[in-house]
Amino acid sequence: MSHFSFPKLFITVIINVLLISLFIGLFFFTYGAYIEKKVVKSQMNFLATDISSLIKLFGKNFYDIFKKQIQNVKVPDLSDEDHKAASANKKTLFKAVIANVICTILVIIAVILTYMKSKKDFSMRTLLIQNFILLIFIGFTEFSFLTFFGAKYVSINPNSIKHNVVDNINNLFTLNQK
Repeated sequence: MSHFSFPKLFITVIINVLLISLFIGLFFFTYGAYIEKKVVKSQMNFLATDISSLIKLFGKNFYDIFKKQIQNVKVPDLSDEDHKAASANKKTLFKAVIANVICTILVIIAVILTYMKSKKDFSMRTLLIQNFILLIFIGFTEFSFLTFFGAKYVSINPNSIKHNVVDNINNLFTLNQK
């Protein structure tokens, strides 16, 4: 039976946290962002279809008037908003990279100092291999969960949105009558 080694435990934990942090950052900004884009598009299509059915509930006359009016609506140029969102995302990514680089440097320093001060009664190579194996399983779990469950989860509540649309239309007509 091996003895308890605080330096080994400390190094294991901080390397594990670092690897998971690096993985989650990389995973989020790559595959996670891709899945999120697909989910948002799917939910927006679902919502648009659901709202379309709501418009039909107001009757044929309203539907015909609405249909005619919506065909005359010009889609506004949203390129400025798109640029602002892309710029904000770029800044967020940059901050995440800087935070991960700083954490990596601090962990490397802490590992070196802790290992140098320890009895060196454990293999750093074995410890790193164990942490990478654990990371592979955590990564597989994250990927599987996001792919098979997270990507299929519907987070919007169409009934709540219908209610809000009807309330907003009522408020619009109420304000216009004053």
